[in-house]
Amino acid sequence: MLADTIKHYDSLFAPLDFEIVTERLPPMPLPKVVLEQFLHNGITNALKYALQEGIRPKLKFGGGWSNTGEPYWFLEDNGPGLLTDKSPAHDPAKAEQKKHKGQGIGLSKLREQLAFYSGDLLLQSGGRQGVKLVVTVHK
Repeated sequence: MLADTIKHYDSLFAPLDFEIVTERLPPMPLPKVVLEQFLHNGITNALKYALQEGIRPKLKFGGGWSNTGEPYWFLEDNGPGLLTDKSPAHDPAKAEQKKHKGQGIGLSKLREQLAFYSGDLLLQSGGRQGVKLVVTVHK
């Protein structure tokens, strides 16, 4: 599934010199459409925001198992990050809309879908050090 989603963006990757690093991903007990939305959101945000800042986009996919045995996937980019404490995943109205024109709607929808399947979305950003999205499914 990851390969299919990445292949969808092949026409964009070549001219942009977009780098993708993939680590081993554990099976994730979520519908394919939810996982594709997670991947699509991470890829498009990485492309959009890195290119706006003149950064060569780099995206790292990975995952594993938490200490409690719950599977997780993450997407980490090298873009400009979020400059506020509030993330679009938590509060779309407080997202960095002025600079990037983002509304956080994609992450909010993803968060709602994950909640339906006992999943959670965590967004981490250290200022101008990129963004890391982590999806976890709870037992």
